[in-house]
Amino acid sequence: MMELTELCSLFTDGARAKALKSLISDRKSRRFALTGLAGSAPAMLFASLHSGKRPVLVAADDPDAAGYLYHDLCQILGQDKVSILPSGYKRDIRYGQPDPPQQILRTEALGAVSSLSARFIVSCPEGLAETVPAPSRLEEASLLLRKGGRMRMSDAVDRLVQLGFVRTDYVYEPGQYSRRGSILDVFSFSHELPYRIDFFDDEIDSVRTFNVETQLSEEQTDSAGIVGGMHEDTGSEVSFLEYLDKDSIILCRDTDWLLSRVREIAAGEISAAVIESGEGDTDAMSHTVDADRFAARLESLRIGLYGTSPRTGEGTDRIDFDCTPQALYHKNFDIISKSFTQ
Repeated sequence: MMELTELCSLFTDGARAKALKSLISDRKSRRFALTGLAGSAPAMLFASLHSGKRPVLVAADDPDAAGYLYHDLCQILGQDKVSILPSGYKRDIRYGQPDPPQQILRTEALGAVSSLSARFIVSCPEGLAETVPAPSRLEEASLLLRKGGRMRMSDAVDRLVQLGFVRTDYVYEPGQYSRRGSILDVFSFSHELPYRIDFFDDEIDSVRTFNVETQLSEEQTDSAGIVGGMHEDTGSEVSFLEYLDKDSIILCRDTDWLLSRVREIAAGEISAAVIESGEGDTDAMSHTVDADRFAARLESLRIGLYGTSPRTGEGTDRIDFDCTPQALYHKNFDIISKSFTQ
């Protein structure tokens, strides 16, 4: 049976692969288009891109499209090579309901792009319209605890409080910590499971992740990278595009749609129901990007348009892959036979 990676190599074999490699390597080419891509063809093609150490940002049209593309890329490359930057809120940011699991994914994406550990960051207008901590702020808002390292538990707790963590009897969501004897439980915004850190005097004896529901340990680890909340200081928040340099590549179907949707989100107002109830993040809309600055930053990056027939302007390099969407067969084997023959 053919492996998925083999299928991808066949898809990008020959002259197309050579042309694509030449196009990506030429940093003078600031605008290019990858046309004739349908279905999962974009993910198969993107997996073959080699843009150096810089992660490629893929901006899908909406959260659902971003989810499908993220899943396809993970199937081909593995989850350690792909991160996703969703909205940090449920439904819509104007409703002010933070979504802790999605905030964890946002923090993981920032860590991946800062450490250059991911090849792709997948996002959408909803995710890109929300600000993120400035790179310098992300470092300041972090605490690293290593097994075998030395730190008094009281000092670790003081640092957690500085990072905005709240003490509870049992942690159940990001931003909480619990202290019981020599054990410190912390639910970071950078990991899907909380950490359980066991101290022996001023030495860190062990670091484990554990399940919130069962309170049972999941796995031993050498360190706990703890990151505080994403929106503690609005003055130090920036667009995610600020994490990219001028030679970074952003892939999207339509820059006009991306910009119009970001502008629409940034120009919105908090829901009156949130203000009246006082529940949720009433300052949520202060965590949206400056749309004009976002547009200027986007214009400075290398932009690749992809899809069946993306709109392109003059001076845009193109490579056509001549793919078509899968037909609806409805169990008609004559049509299936003709399709395979073609």
